[in-house]
Parts: sequence; C-alpha cells; structure tokens
Amino acid sequence: MISRDRLEAFKAFLDREADALGGINALLPEYACAEVNGSLKRTATFLQAAAAAGSEGILQWLLTDRNADPTIPVPMVCRDDDQDIPDDQQEEADGESVPLKPGGHRTAYDLSKTKAVRDIFRRCAAAYPDNWDWFVAGRVPSGLNKQMEDERDERKKARRKGLKEKFKEREREAATKKVAVGMVESIPEPSPASKPENRTGPQKLGGVSGAIEGIAGLAPDMRARVERERRARAAEARLKGLRQ
Repeated sequence: MISRDRLEAFKAFLDREADALGGINALLPEYACAEVNGSLKRTATFLQAAAAAGSEGILQWLLTDRNADPTIPVPMVCRDDDQDIPDDQQEEADGESVPLKPGGHRTAYDLSKTKAVRDIFRRCAAAYPDNWDWFVAGRVPSGLNKQMEDERDERKKARRKGLKEKFKEREREAATKKVAVGMVESIPEPSPASKPENRTGPQKLGGVSGAIEGIAGLAPDMRARVERERRARAAEARLKGLRQ
C-alpha cells in the first residue's frame, strides 16, 4: 500500500491494525520493508517507508493528520546508489540536504529521493514548527512557505529564460556563419585565363575587361591571390546586404 501510495486503503488498514503494530511510530517488520523499497534493509517506521518509496499522499497524511515523528533515526543502512536524482536537479538537491556528522543518524527526510517529497517535509516544518525538532533532530534543512516557493519558482524561470536566450543567440550565430560559408562556396571558380596577347603600352586594372587583362598578365600565384580577394569582397558585400 505504501509503495503504491494507496492512501485510502492505508487509512483503513491503520484503523484496524495500528494498535496491534505498536502505533503510528512503531518499527515495521523486516519482511514488510523488504517489499516496500530496495533501499530499506531492515526495519523502518511508516513515515520512513513512505519517504523512501516516494509516496507523497501517504507521507503528507502521516505528517499532518497523524503527526508521525520525523526525528526517529533510521535503523537500517540505505544504499547511496539508490538515490534517484536527475543530473539537472543534483545541484539543487545538494542544497536541500544536511551533511551527516560522524556518529550522526539519518531520518525519514534523508530517505527522500525526490524534490516533491523533500518539499513536503519542509512545508510541514514551516506550518507546524512546534510539533517536532525539525531542523536538528529531524535533519530538515529549512522550512518552506508560499512566499519562498514563489521566489524559488521565479529564480527557476529567470534561469530557464537566460538559458533559452543563450541558445537562441548561438543559433543565430551559427546561421550567420552558415550563410557566409554558403555564399563563398557558391561563387564559381574562374575559368583558366587564355594566353595573354602581346601588348604594348601600360595596362590598367579597371572594369571587367581590364581586370581580366590585368590578372592574365600576372604570375599564377599572384592571379590566385587576386581572385581570392575578389571572391571574399563579393561574399562580404552580399552578407552585408542580407544584414541590412
């Protein structure tokens, strides 16, 4: 029931069996926890089992309606490799954890695998500060109220907006470079110049005929250099026209 977050069935079960099991904060049998979550090695409370299984409905109900104790130490070893936190949320998750001191203990909050489950503990800590020692014995890092959530959401939106703007800017730069490269590649290579005729007198590099005659009279490496410069200027002029 806990692993599937079946709240109504769980409520009916507790109405019948809570006293026989030892109350809401009693340790569960080992065989029961083995089926709840692989990270629970021995025994746990209902609250710890709900936090480890990510059962948000049952967790909320246990904390608010049944006042389950979030400060009870976890009496089992929880594997670190069972923590299922996406890479893009790892930095934020680190800010919602409390370093474990030598000889310290873990609590239900430490078994929380998702941000939604951690937020339930933080909201209850803010709403019911006198119920438990949330921040020391319960190892909840801080409370969370509506104003804090709104501010956090605004920071997330601003961060996502900034990332989108950077992505769009990179796309624009890539598109501009692609257009420039395409223009240069689209300019045809000049046909081989015919053998220049013997001419007398000065020659000018003016106009189309003048340019051809001028190039034809140069050495091969100089002709190639002049032609490259001509293509580069033509591509630059076309790109400038597109930007305007």
